[in-house]
Amino acid sequence: MEPMHLTIGGKAVKTSRNQEIYNPSTGELVGLMPLAGLADLDSAVRVAAAAFTVWKNSTDSERAEGLKEFTTIQTMFC
Repeated sequence: MEPMHLTIGGKAVKTSRNQEIYNPSTGELVGLMPLAGLADLDSAVRVAAAAFTVWKNSTDSERAEGLKEFTTIQTMFC
């Protein structure tokens, strides 16, 4: 079974450790969840801080457009 990945800064990041995920009603192994290490966490925080700087300096209409785009992408995967 191929493990899932973290997404940091829009890029897939594989980790060296994973947690097994089981279906609670059947006990069947259904996936492998990545476990982030300290380097992954540091990278995610740096990316989030940079994104926040852009977000706080954007206009209301730019924020609204970004949220609309996010909603469009999210509905494609749900």
